Formats: sequence, structure tokens, C-alpha cells
Amino acid sequence: MPLAAKTGSDLQVDGEVSSALNDNFKQIGRIWQDWYGIKLGSVRGVDREPDGTDGSKGVGCFFSGGVDSFFTVLKNLEREQEENRLTHLLYVRGFDVDLDDRELDAMVAGRLLSAGEELGLPVIRASTNLRRLLK
Repeated sequence: MPLAAKTGSDLQVDGEVSSALNDNFKQIGRIWQDWYGIKLGSVRGVDREPDGTDGSKGVGCFFSGGVDSFFTVLKNLEREQEENRLTHLLYVRGFDVDLDDRELDAMVAGRLLSAGEELGLPVIRASTNLRRLLK
């Protein structure tokens, strides 16, 4: 989505997309336009609802270990609704920690894994070069 916005391209989604995610595409597009002056093109292929579920379900939250992400996680865990309660935390190297800074990444990831353990939530680790692509 960010790359499509940066290049002025439309976003083509090949697959099933829930109506909630489809609505959030529009909201994210408005936020990016306000924050970065990037206008998202149209989002196509998002009119299909998933046919069902394979039995697995999860709710994730991007987690940097900062005040905002901790607040989001703790606020979510207070919810009485099981349906939307967090099941996973997502740490993406390349968002806050530069891809080349392996020492800082190891330190941050270690702290986030410890926090996830304390919270009873597994931390999924991923990497992205998106910042480099958007420069």
C-alpha cells in the first residue's frame, strides 16, 4: 500500500478481503494524505468477503516497544470482547530500527520478546526495506 501510494499507482488486491479491512484501506489513505501528502490511488479487488475460516484466527498489533504501542496493547488487553482481543504482537525491523543496525535490532527484539512473554503474547518478527523504497 505505501509503495502504491508513493508511485501513484492503484493497489490491486488479489485475494479475499474483509469489509473491515476494505474500510480501513480508505481511512489509512486519508491519514497518509494528511501526514505525508501522499494520495493513495484506487484500491481494486477488495469486494470479496472471505468464504469462511480455516479455524485459525488471530489479531495482531504492530509493536515497537514505545509508549504508543504499549498503550495500544494494554488498552486492547482490557477489552472484555474476546473476538478482537490481541493474540500476537508484530515487530518489523526496518520501520523504527534501520535494517543495517543489527546490534540495535538484537537489543530491541530481545526487549520486545521479553515484553511479549510478560504480556502472554507471542511476538512475530519481520523485516522490511520499505523506508528505503519510499525515499
